[in-house]
Amino acid sequence: MSKETYVSYETAKLLKEKGFDENCLYVYTKDEARHFIPNFHQSSTSFLWKCPTQQMACRWLREVKGIPIVIEVGWMVYNNEPYYYALYARLDDPDKVFPIKGDFADYQDCVEAAIKFILKNVIK
Repeated sequence: MSKETYVSYETAKLLKEKGFDENCLYVYTKDEARHFIPNFHQSSTSFLWKCPTQQMACRWLREVKGIPIVIEVGWMVYNNEPYYYALYARLDDPDKVFPIKGDFADYQDCVEAAIKFILKNVIK
C-alpha cells in the first residue's frame, strides 16, 4: 500500500493564494518545515500554509474549481519503462481536454507538476 504524498511548500502557498481552506493534518511554517498539527484549530496563527495531500488538492481542484486532473501512463518504446503525463479538463466544457507539458518517470512528480501548473496558469 502506498503512503500519502503531500504537496510541496511552493504548491501549498499557491493553494492558499487561490482559496484553498480545507482542514489538514499538516502545515508549513515560514522555514518551509512541515509540522503535524493534531486537533487542528482554524484560528491557529503559528503556521502560514496548510499542507494537504496531493489527492486532497486534486479533489479540491475538481470539486471547488471544476478542473479535474487525469494522470495517464505511457511506455517508452526503447526500454519499456513507464512514464506519466497529465491532462486536465474544465467541467464547464468537458469535451476539451488540455495536456500539461512534461513527461515524468514518477507518478507523484507528475501529480505535483499538474497541480502547480493549474494553480499558476488556469485558475485566475
